[in-house]
Amino acid sequence: MKRLLKAFLYSCSLSLLSLLVVSFFWKEPLLLTFLMVLVSAIMLIVWRKKEDLYLYTIVGLTGALAEAVAIAFGAWTYTLPTAIGIPIWLPFLWGIAGVVIKKISLEIQDFLKK
Repeated sequence: MKRLLKAFLYSCSLSLLSLLVVSFFWKEPLLLTFLMVLVSAIMLIVWRKKEDLYLYTIVGLTGALAEAVAIAFGAWTYTLPTAIGIPIWLPFLWGIAGVVIKKISLEIQDFLKK
């Protein structure tokens, strides 16, 4: 239970930090991109698993690409897009989300096995 709580708190902290950074700095895409890279680096250094880096990259790219396709079809728009209709920081946010979801899912599975 302690391990699940620790993972949950860390994941919530990462999620909240990401949300706050996007909320406060969305008008400054380059600064926001730098901050998302920084949050990503901290996350990947703390968890230090090669498969997390792969997941981060795949989810980051596919999540952003999926949004670009939806935007191309008119589903929504971003206020300050920088490339293919999406903000440059978006793939980093998708990558963070993918790894956080994986970590919480694995901790829940492990908890339920006990």
